[in-house]
Amino acid sequence: MGKLVRLEVKDFKSYRGHHVLLFGDSYFTSIIGPNGSGKSNSMDAISFVLGIKSSHLRSAHLRELIYRPHVLGASKINADGTATEATNGDGGEAGSQTTSQRNTPQSAWVMAVYEDEAGDEQKWKRTITAAGQSEYRINNRIVTAKEYNQALEEEAILIKARNFLVFQGDVEAVASQSPKDLTLLIEQISGSLEYKNEYEKLKREAAEALETQNDKLGQRRQVNADIRHLRQAKEAAEEYERKAAERDQAVIDHYLWRLFHHERIIRESGEDIQKHQDELKEHRRGVEKYHQKVEEAKREQAQATREASKTERAIRGKEQEIETAQRDIYPINWKIENTSKKVQDTQTQVSKIKADRDKQAGTIEHYKKEIGKVKKAQEKWEADWKQQNQREGREPTEADRQEYNRLKSEVTKRTSADKAQVNDLTRRLNTTEDTVKNLKSKLEGPQSQATKLEEDIAELVDRQAAIKAEMKQIQAEMKEQKIASNKLETSITQINNRSAHHRDLLRLAMDEYGRVDHSRRESQKEKNLREMVAKLKQMHSGDVHGRIQELCKPKQTKYQRAIGVVFGKHVDAIVVKNVSIANDCINYVRDQQHPAITFIPLDTVQVSSANTNLKGKYKGVRLAIDTIDYDTRFDRAMQWACGNSIICDTRDIAKDMQYVHKVGGKAVDLEGTVFRSETLEGGQVDDKNASKKWGEDDNSVANIQAKIKKLDETLKQLSSQLDQEMAQQLKARNESAQLLNHFRELEDESKALDRNIQDKKKALKFFTNQLNENQPKYDQENRALEELRSNLKTFQDAIAEVEDELFGPWCQRLGYDNIRDYEARQGSLNRQADQERLRYRTQLQTLENYLSADTLKLGSYNYRINTQEARIKKEQDEIARSEVEKESIQEKLDEAKAELELLQESLDTQKQKSAEKAEVVEEQRKQLRKRNKAVEGIMKEVKELEGVVKTESRAVHGLLRECRIKEIDLPLEEGSKDLNSLPLDDHIQEDDPDAMDVDDEDQDPDATMQVAEVPDYGIELDYSELDEKLQENESPECGEELKEKIETMTSQLEKMNVDMKAAERLEASTSTGKTAEKDYEAAKSAAIRAKTRFEEVQEHRLELFNKALTHIQEQIKITYKELTTDHLAPDGGRANIDMADSDEPYLAGLTYNAMPPLKRYREMNELSGGEKTIAALALLFAIHSFQPSPFFVLDEIDAALDNVNIARVARYVQKHAGPGMQFIVISLKAALFQESEGLVGVMRDQSKMTSRVVSLDLRKYLPNDVAIRG
Repeated sequence: MGKLVRLEVKDFKSYRGHHVLLFGDSYFTSIIGPNGSGKSNSMDAISFVLGIKSSHLRSAHLRELIYRPHVLGASKINADGTATEATNGDGGEAGSQTTSQRNTPQSAWVMAVYEDEAGDEQKWKRTITAAGQSEYRINNRIVTAKEYNQALEEEAILIKARNFLVFQGDVEAVASQSPKDLTLLIEQISGSLEYKNEYEKLKREAAEALETQNDKLGQRRQVNADIRHLRQAKEAAEEYERKAAERDQAVIDHYLWRLFHHERIIRESGEDIQKHQDELKEHRRGVEKYHQKVEEAKREQAQATREASKTERAIRGKEQEIETAQRDIYPINWKIENTSKKVQDTQTQVSKIKADRDKQAGTIEHYKKEIGKVKKAQEKWEADWKQQNQREGREPTEADRQEYNRLKSEVTKRTSADKAQVNDLTRRLNTTEDTVKNLKSKLEGPQSQATKLEEDIAELVDRQAAIKAEMKQIQAEMKEQKIASNKLETSITQINNRSAHHRDLLRLAMDEYGRVDHSRRESQKEKNLREMVAKLKQMHSGDVHGRIQELCKPKQTKYQRAIGVVFGKHVDAIVVKNVSIANDCINYVRDQQHPAITFIPLDTVQVSSANTNLKGKYKGVRLAIDTIDYDTRFDRAMQWACGNSIICDTRDIAKDMQYVHKVGGKAVDLEGTVFRSETLEGGQVDDKNASKKWGEDDNSVANIQAKIKKLDETLKQLSSQLDQEMAQQLKARNESAQLLNHFRELEDESKALDRNIQDKKKALKFFTNQLNENQPKYDQENRALEELRSNLKTFQDAIAEVEDELFGPWCQRLGYDNIRDYEARQGSLNRQADQERLRYRTQLQTLENYLSADTLKLGSYNYRINTQEARIKKEQDEIARSEVEKESIQEKLDEAKAELELLQESLDTQKQKSAEKAEVVEEQRKQLRKRNKAVEGIMKEVKELEGVVKTESRAVHGLLRECRIKEIDLPLEEGSKDLNSLPLDDHIQEDDPDAMDVDDEDQDPDATMQVAEVPDYGIELDYSELDEKLQENESPECGEELKEKIETMTSQLEKMNVDMKAAERLEASTSTGKTAEKDYEAAKSAAIRAKTRFEEVQEHRLELFNKALTHIQEQIKITYKELTTDHLAPDGGRANIDMADSDEPYLAGLTYNAMPPLKRYREMNELSGGEKTIAALALLFAIHSFQPSPFFVLDEIDAALDNVNIARVARYVQKHAGPGMQFIVISLKAALFQESEGLVGVMRDQSKMTSRVVSLDLRKYLPNDVAIRG
């Protein structure tokens, strides 16, 4: 492989003009310089010329890479080329020229000169044009970007992988990159990435082909099943046609039977109606004057009721005002009590702190006295020591010293060999002793630490147990407090609920008191309606089922009001079997002049399905249809009445469902309030009939008055009870808060102790491991020490014999046992004196340290006292403000109570007046009812007779109309008009089947009731085909038998569920089956071909990927070990790359893990910055070994490395730098760049605002005896 010889830049980033970075024949070059000089810009220049995008070069656009001078704006160029600030006068001269005009370049370029293996130079050049685009040249020949990249790839420079470039700050990211990014890098290196698109395309095509095959198989099976089904359907269709003809004849017989008997009844009815009408005229004339008296009395009663309701609302407002004031005063009392207690506690703490401060001041005085005593004792000892030396000293004379020196020289000559051995052994002994001491300290330190940790752990465990016991006790107390507090809370809630409930009851009682008369009148109307429904049931046995409210019942009592609101005006709607019965009933109601009523025919009623998606979707929301119980026969009627309405537990939920979720229809809360999409309606609908049906009872006037009085007394008792309960609750909350605070303090302390225990256990384990590791080493070194001491003593004894022989007379003359005794005594006296002085210094330093610490503590006491006294002042001010606020609220409370008493007296007076007016109204109504009773009896008899005639006539018309609609071919007499001549809309225009508007109160009292004429359309039926037995038998049982026969035959036909076009569809399906078989065979063949093509590409891609991965996995272990090996860790660290899926590793991702030496395993993101850097470099070097690039460019990779790791990296680079692997390193640390072969220095020339470079070959300055690579 070749190498990068030099780099030329012009006007690139901080490099103004033309500059050359010379690398020469050096394979390890460092680029150095101070911060901000432009080192990293050289890295950007290399990346730029190799085709890297601008986004990786710390720039958003290519134009930003062009040099820009820092001197801009109002500057001018002097004659000597320097720039100075222009004055106002200079700025307007014609010959002046700004810096930006003269010095701002419009383009820049970088050229890399590369020497290939053959020794030929290639010049790669990339230019930023004036238009901000890139221009590529190879050997001064313009090429495209694609040709430029291909030329680089031919030299093993892979731009996409960028495995030879490590930018500043990115080295750690190389090791920490995600499994997918690492996989992508290896795919680029291995070349398997080229097959990715084809792999994914073929994989998708294979899956689609398999899916198509399965679809075609399913289609074939479906067509075959359809053919079998259609053969059976064809046979069933033929049987169906035969039975349908029999059923049609039975239907004709049933209609003829009904029409025959209706006409017979009409002929026999109608002769007695006229005789009753004359009697009615006289009775009706005297009723009107009593109506006027009743209305006048009702107006006076309503006025009295309104006045009482207004006063009652004022009372409720005043009661709420009193409750609000009482609630406001409770927290103020609690605040005053709590703050007063805090003041007392703080004052107690201040007293304790002051006592501690006084005690601390005494301690300081004691230490000062002790320091004085120690200084005096030291001075006395110094004087005594000098005197003792003068008394005991036996100093040799000058002659004795000369004799000593001569003898010492003689001893040296005779024992030089032994002394050399002694010196060598002593040196080794000292080294071994240091090692033994070091190991002993490593044993003693961990041993003492382990013992102390065991004691600390035991103490902490005991403390934690005591805290947990105390916490358990507090929990028990808190539980008791909570139970008591819950009881108080429940009691207060119950009292509030009862108060609210009683206030609501009182309001309802007042409302009910005003509506008593109205309720009585409605009771009479309800009675009439029940009698009418009973009559209809009697006339149409089994076909009239009853009113909606009678056919259903709310599942829970709370739904009664809401259901009544949902039903609304349809609560009294009557459910009938079919539209014919409905028409008969409508005619009867019209004839009898009953109030308007709605009929629901089960066979034709149009039902909109409820939104079943709402079931269970929202809390507190139910479909109205789901809140009632009813017979499933009436399901359609109930769905029609309920519609898409929903019932919500609260008003807020109803509003939310309507205005936020836009459910449509009606949303009704339990109080009866209706919410629609655009409007809000009150819930006071007339649902009393339904309520009575479902269990509500009326109350008399006397009962209501007694109830109001009782509710008023109960509310007063509840108010007094509430005051007592809230006072107890305030006290209980204060006690619970204190217990909770203490419990939390203990809980925090327990957690802290638990963490401390765990930390100490980890430390104990660490020290135990150290002891186990160092004890064998200590024993081994100790044995070696004893052996050295024995050898040393042998040589020392030999030297001592010579010294005793020569120094014997000299020592005897001076009074020493031997020369060693003389030398030892001289050294011993000095050592004793030094030890004594050290003892005095230690005592003084200890006392002074104590004095300094206690002085600081005294200042802390004073600060705490001042802080607490300020807090007391602040809380006392707060108490005073709370007292003022309490007095203000209390005054408002007293005024409100006085006003409440006045309003209560006024209400009693108004209630009495309202009761008197109600009695007057009731008396007038009694008189009116007496006179109406006679009229009602006569009218009832007439209505019954007319109803029979009209009902039967309408029944005939309805049956004929029904036969025309259903296209039933009835037999007709000769000359009769066809059934189609009967108009379909005649009955609809005359009568509204859903709601009649007939009210007997609006009738003219002098009017005479006339029997309505039924139009004759010239239709005459031929009853000769009707069996004589059927003509004679008019009993309902006969009709039921005919209907049962028709229903049986219809049921059989409906169960058959035949397909009348089965024959045609069978022929078409047979043809489709043949086509489906061909399509399946074609899809099966296509799926096999697609799977084969995919497996071929998959195998080739996996082969390339595994080849690269296997090489890198093996190489990274060697590289990482080499980068982490030293004398303390000769085995180095371990690194490996794991894959999650061996079948398709490029899809699941790869994981890179590294374990530094002497460290436990950790995730890559938990390693230190230096450890990540080493791991990243190992990965890059391993990848390089598979797909070698001619050079590496590393930008400040040593930023997170210490000196040891820098030395390792430097050794590795030195070892591997050479042909085929050139290193260019940007560094600020001497430990790395001092090992390089060449240096490129970068500096900042401030005068010219540019970066400058200088190249240096360090091999020229190495000593002659150092070998130079290359």
